Amino acid sequence: MRDKIQYLELLPGSSINEKELAAEFGVSRTPLREALIRLTDEELVQKLPQRGTYVTKINLNHVRQLTYMRHLLEWNILSPLCQRGEKMYDAVAENLFAQQLSMQRGQRMEFLKYDDQFHELLFSFAGYGFIWTQINNTRSHYNRYRVLNMEYISDETDYQAHLALVRAIENSDTDSFSKILEIHHDCDLVHADKVQALHPDYFI
Repeated sequence: MRDKIQYLELLPGSSINEKELAAEFGVSRTPLREALIRLTDEELVQKLPQRGTYVTKINLNHVRQLTYMRHLLEWNILSPLCQRGEKMYDAVAENLFAQQLSMQRGQRMEFLKYDDQFHELLFSFAGYGFIWTQINNTRSHYNRYRVLNMEYISDETDYQAHLALVRAIENSDTDSFSKILEIHHDCDLVHADKVQALHPDYFI
């Protein structure tokens, strides 16, 4: 259910048909409702009295705060690796290859998942895999925005940023490291106005 929402199979503002979803997942209504309660707690779903259950619209303030939180954590966790010049390419090589294949096949949602996995590998390499798990549990709001932002950011741009980030860490290039993360994390949501103008019904 969370994946359906964060990757926009269920669009912001759309109604949720519990009967159809229960049949799709092959479960009874009880576990589905339990899942919806959890998603309500995450502010991804809202129940409106006498109207039904709906996917929440995207809150850009949430997106900005989550992006900034992730930036601070990732910068602080990876900076020591860069200062030491850690040789870490082998730890992410398979993932980078998978990113390339996703681009060649035009599978953009698959690329996004490998993008997330890439950063998870960085956190794990630094010894902070648990922190990435906590970040990932709050990223659904950001991921919805990110899917829409794909109109303006190519997979190739993100892939090249990943390569450059690994090179900067291995070469102890702290200046490049900081610049790459600042641009890559997009804390200012530079395309937010365009994205919101293109999809006004998806935002609060």
